[in-house]
Amino acid sequence: MVICGDVMITYIEVGMSYTRCSKKRWCDETTNLGRTFTGVNFVYAEVAVSQVTVNGEVYGIPEFFNTIVVMMNTATLEEVGLTVDDVDTSNWETLTQINEQLTKLEDGNLSRIGFDPKIPEFFPLWVVANGGEILSDDGRTAQLNTPEAIEALEFTVGLHEAAGGRQNFSAFRDTWDFFGANNQMAADQLAVFPIEQWYVNVMAEVSPDAPLAIKA
Repeated sequence: MVICGDVMITYIEVGMSYTRCSKKRWCDETTNLGRTFTGVNFVYAEVAVSQVTVNGEVYGIPEFFNTIVVMMNTATLEEVGLTVDDVDTSNWETLTQINEQLTKLEDGNLSRIGFDPKIPEFFPLWVVANGGEILSDDGRTAQLNTPEAIEALEFTVGLHEAAGGRQNFSAFRDTWDFFGANNQMAADQLAVFPIEQWYVNVMAEVSPDAPLAIKA
């Protein structure tokens, strides 16, 4: 939160817009930016503005917008006879097989994760990919028990089994030097995973020679 004179600016996640405005007082006390900044819909991408719009009123300024990409270690793919074209996150059956092929255990110890589905962070995306939504259209009702959400959860959690289960998977992932030169891709600790596009810049800086390919 930033306060400057009579102006208060609050940083919130876009998903909290409806939650905050469900408390009517918050919206009553929040400046309607649609009235303050004319042309806001022309300055920002429509999809970004829609995420801070409640009941037709704009209550926030989008700060940035992420694009999810799939990062792959091409050397690891080649090791098991796969190519970049073989990796298709929309084909869950094939993705399960690829994960098993790429996961590596040495003397019973996990040394490489094949595919990291990035849950819980990316769980909503897996639900959407499965034809569902985790929230109702008005943002007021959780839809975590829908068939689409349950199937997405079972699938993504199931991807941990090749690594010995969620506990082994998470413990191994916690050892990664995520922002350093000895990161999980350079150290052959991970073969494929979805990640925000800004991480490509991180890799370009700390591991410019790592054998990587990116799918948008």
